[in-house]
Amino acid sequence: GKCYGGPFNTIDCKYEDGDCTNFNTAYPNCNGDDLQNLYDVENEVGNTKCNITFAISQCAYDGGDCCPYDIHLSPFFGNGECNGGVFNTEGCQFDFGDCDQF
Repeated sequence: GKCYGGPFNTIDCKYEDGDCTNFNTAYPNCNGDDLQNLYDVENEVGNTKCNITFAISQCAYDGGDCCPYDIHLSPFFGNGECNGGVFNTEGCQFDFGDCDQF
């Protein structure tokens, strides 16, 4: 089955009868209890398209698809040195090009 996350991805619902096991292993804190809509989270998070719903630290900024706003404001963002970590994700354009050679 599909893992839709949100209010059904709970211990009481047996993590959607086991459908969310892989997702919960990869993103243990990305519960989305307050999600208005249900998503097939395993196909949504980390699919190379930034979904603002999952652009939070608990969801690893949509599995690296989104860049945190504070990164854009950082003096280290695009400063000519590859800073790694969340800077070096597709959503952050690989530190705004600084990590392209890696």
